[in-house]
Amino acid sequence: MGPALKFGVTLLALPGGTFNRFAADLSVETIADACNAVAVGTPVQVGVGRVKH
Repeated sequence: MGPALKFGVTLLALPGGTFNRFAADLSVETIADACNAVAVGTPVQVGVGRVKH
């Protein structure tokens, strides 16, 4: 994710997995919601953290 942050690339949250809280919090609960976000949505800024293990 480093280059995306460095250059301000927009990230599309896709709903998937058992319980994708991140996508749900952004009101992206279906693939149709994600497609609509690309077509007519407005980007929002979110906080990003890094965990080093």
